[in-house]
Amino acid sequence: MSVQPGRPKILVVEDEGVVALDICQQLEAMGYEPVGHATSGEQAVAMAGELRPALVLMDISLGGTLDGITAAQAVRLQFGLPVVFLTAFSADEVLQRAKLTQPFGYILKPFSERELRSVVEMALYKHAADALLLRGDAVLKAVSQGVLIAGPDRLIVSANAAFMAISGYSEAELLGRTCWLMQGARTNPETVAAIAAALNDGTLFSGEILNYRKDGSPFWNDLTITPVFQAPGSLSHFVGVTRDITERRHQDDELNAYRQHLEQLVATRTAELAASRERAEAANLAKSAFLANMSHEIRTPMNAIIGLSYLLRRDTVEPEQSARLDKIDAASQHLLALLNDVLDLSKIEADRVQLESVDFSLAAVFGEVESIIAAAANAKELTVEIDTDGAPPSLCGDPTRLRQALLNLAANAVKFTSHGKITLRAAVQEETPDRVLLRLSVQDTGIGIAPEQQARLFQAFMQADASTTRQHGGTGLGLAITLRLAQLMGGDAGVHSVPGEGSTFWFTAWLRHGNAAGATGAVDRARLGGVLDAQAVVAQLRQRHAGARILLAEDNEVNREIALAMLEGVGLGAESAANGVEALGLARAGPYDLVLMDMQMPEMGGLEATRALRQLPGWQSVPILALTANAFEDDRRACIDAGMNDFIVKPMAVGQFYAALLHWLDGPGASVNGAAAEPEPSGAAPLAPLAPAADQAVSEPQTRTP
Repeated sequence: MSVQPGRPKILVVEDEGVVALDICQQLEAMGYEPVGHATSGEQAVAMAGELRPALVLMDISLGGTLDGITAAQAVRLQFGLPVVFLTAFSADEVLQRAKLTQPFGYILKPFSERELRSVVEMALYKHAADALLLRGDAVLKAVSQGVLIAGPDRLIVSANAAFMAISGYSEAELLGRTCWLMQGARTNPETVAAIAAALNDGTLFSGEILNYRKDGSPFWNDLTITPVFQAPGSLSHFVGVTRDITERRHQDDELNAYRQHLEQLVATRTAELAASRERAEAANLAKSAFLANMSHEIRTPMNAIIGLSYLLRRDTVEPEQSARLDKIDAASQHLLALLNDVLDLSKIEADRVQLESVDFSLAAVFGEVESIIAAAANAKELTVEIDTDGAPPSLCGDPTRLRQALLNLAANAVKFTSHGKITLRAAVQEETPDRVLLRLSVQDTGIGIAPEQQARLFQAFMQADASTTRQHGGTGLGLAITLRLAQLMGGDAGVHSVPGEGSTFWFTAWLRHGNAAGATGAVDRARLGGVLDAQAVVAQLRQRHAGARILLAEDNEVNREIALAMLEGVGLGAESAANGVEALGLARAGPYDLVLMDMQMPEMGGLEATRALRQLPGWQSVPILALTANAFEDDRRACIDAGMNDFIVKPMAVGQFYAALLHWLDGPGASVNGAAAEPEPSGAAPLAPLAPAADQAVSEPQTRTP
């Protein structure tokens, strides 16, 4: 290590290399020059003689012939160098032996930087003071720190130029004065007491104190007072070393004030954010309540419109009237699709959509989408092709939301394609041992989209241009919903399109590998209530369940009339109640094969009535189906928790309604013609989801799960 002039040289004797390096780094940071380090007593003596450092930091426990105490004795006798012991040993016999070498201090391991600084400075100053007593005042004057020497009586006997510059006093004004002359009104009494105790005990004091200069101005100084003994028990003098730290204290005070201000700002901002969050949560609750109420209030009259249109169309043979009823139904389905779009987007934005995780067949999902768009595609003579060869046959995820996102793309393709074909594809974009990133796309030969219009497509309520709404209708929410659903499933959505050549809309979703044994099988077209199979569902109802007793609980008179007509139209016997109390009375009077239960009714609602029905003897296994305008997931869960078996949302699709009746009248625990079955140990059967009905509007399917 090269030696730089002008800085006190210190030799470190330590056999632990890491400890020695740390000490050297600390010394260098303090402004000293570590001239190297020795690892044995012999090496320490040799380097001390060669380098002649100002101070030797000596570890007591060293390997070799000479231990630290013996080496220190040799260094003192041969070269007159001061030694400070570094030791982890505090046994009395060790310290007593070390004391015989007249060390200039001890540092017990582990030690702090402050302790190291204090002991090193005191050792250097003590050595300088000893030299002063021998060689005069010159050495003291050369010390850069403020140094004050007082006798055992606390009276000042010497001060260096640095101390006089700090205090503002001349040497003549200091000599013979007490050490306490610089104390003032704001000097901390506790610090003064600690200094007095150290002086009385003849021990080291180190700390910070507020003193006053001759002109009365306050200043902070870092003060260390070391007692010097000529012989054990014989106090010679005190050496006080001081350093002006006023600027640092001011900076610390400013920093503390800034920190407190910052903490206050953080606390204020945190409180503001908490209040904002509470307001936002309250607004979300209010919005959710409004949406739920709006949904219920709109769906209830729409159920009457769609239901009465169906009954009139069923009983009407005049072509002109049938055509008008078809238009009424189409307009109603369009309004329902708009409502579903708005509610779906609102539920996604409110984080109220919970994804399922079930095994399913990808081919079944594509088959369902193809079935739903088939009628509209056939009407325009479009070919629909499916390509899923590049994807796993069974996956695990949420098939309902996957189908919804794909159906939005497929329905748009049908809407904007006048000739040619539509291709539905699935391919693996990325795969891990546990998961697969699936890319689902819909390619069409339609009108295409200009590049400047593509960026707006996935924004809510946005379409390519205003003429799109006038010509094709829609809210512009389908693609926005698809993007949100894809993001919920860890993916993304986009489009590639060339005007006049067609478009390819796509989205991705992370799904887990599925269990083929548990995956949903091929599409059950009868359960879809498709146009071609609606008659088959009705025929099976008449054939297997004619005369079955149905209990209908519905407070709305028009909707009650519609439901009774639809039940009687397929040969089912039905009795109605206007509220839960009346429904309980009818249930006690006689057995029923199935119950259709509205949720919101006067006197007693559907949830309370269902729980009461489940307590009646023989009613644990009777299917109870919610028939309600409450369309949210919370409503569905509430129905299932109350003991219902299924959930049908108004306005009900005819095929879906009849398919649900057929399923539950056929199901385990159901009875036929009034013979109640024995209750199952598990109580109500779990919810069995139905796929979208084909007689729903193509733009947005009405699913059994809200």
